[in-house]
Amino acid sequence: MNVDQNNPRAQSCSQDRRLHRENRFRPSDQSRRFGQASLRTIGDRGFTLVELLVVIAIIGILVSLLLPAVNAAREAARRAQCMNHVKQLTLAALTHDSAHGHLPSGGWPDWVGDPDLGTGKDQPGSWMYATLPFIEEDAVYELSKGLVGLQKSRTLAQRNELPVTVFYCPSRRAADPYPPSPGRRFPNARGSTLIAKNDYVTCYGSGRFVTKQPPTLSQVDQADTWAWPDESEYNGVCFLRSTVNLKKITDGTSKTVWCGEKYLNPDNYTDYIEADFGDDQGCYAGFNWDVNRATSRLSPPIPDTPGLAAASRFGSAHVAGFYLSMCDGSVRMTNYSIDKLAFQSLGDRRDGKVFDAPFE
Repeated sequence: MNVDQNNPRAQSCSQDRRLHRENRFRPSDQSRRFGQASLRTIGDRGFTLVELLVVIAIIGILVSLLLPAVNAAREAARRAQCMNHVKQLTLAALTHDSAHGHLPSGGWPDWVGDPDLGTGKDQPGSWMYATLPFIEEDAVYELSKGLVGLQKSRTLAQRNELPVTVFYCPSRRAADPYPPSPGRRFPNARGSTLIAKNDYVTCYGSGRFVTKQPPTLSQVDQADTWAWPDESEYNGVCFLRSTVNLKKITDGTSKTVWCGEKYLNPDNYTDYIEADFGDDQGCYAGFNWDVNRATSRLSPPIPDTPGLAAASRFGSAHVAGFYLSMCDGSVRMTNYSIDKLAFQSLGDRRDGKVFDAPFE
């Protein structure tokens, strides 16, 4: 809008209109004072005790709603890790079969693994010891190699204390060494004060547990002539001095158990409080209930139960079930309510009974 520069009245009107527009959007001194007073009042007043309690209560409710979901997510992650451990151990056994012509042997009761005694019938260590080179634990497997006498025995005792993470279920306990049973001794490893344990076992079959071992070091050289139990006593895949290969699994590798989770009394997870013959020798000692279990219909799988000793059973710390692997490398979550006859048949490599869906 053009204003006549020579007309004072016109110029005055224009200035009045401009000032009116500016003042229309400018807060008054009174409103500014009121706003500052309000802010000072709120800042000075703070929160009341009731308001704080309400906020704390709301936070508590939110945490209580989120905590079960967080715990469920953590347990799901632990189950996935546990399943992966079973898978690794099964694939290691199959690789052992390819390398040596048979699945890992069950070893001899009480004796721990010795790298100078080879594989198969002459190896006293457990099947877990035999899998060490196939899970990238060669250094643990080779400990004491070439040593003799007391030096070898002491080194094997030290090796007994070395835990292997893949041998432990993360839902049950940490991968640490734990106390053995009071007075526990190993013929070829004297002086073990702690032992590395395990939460997974192979299946020696569905029959009775028959065991015997040379009692002294002097009799090791006569192992081939020792009066061992007849192999026909066992119908599983891993037992005393076993050398079972995949061709001997006539029921089919997908229908025969290799390994799975073992039952354990929660009271003995970390301390040896009560006598438990299924968790007192560790992962490196040969054929025993620490590392071998049965699929007998008389001893079906059960969840870990405080105060209950059941050394021969499969089981788990998981609520939903326990992981079981087949000799073809597959791993399945298996329900505790699995049919007893079907479960027994799964542990027998040669009974001729085949179940299509025995895991439910």
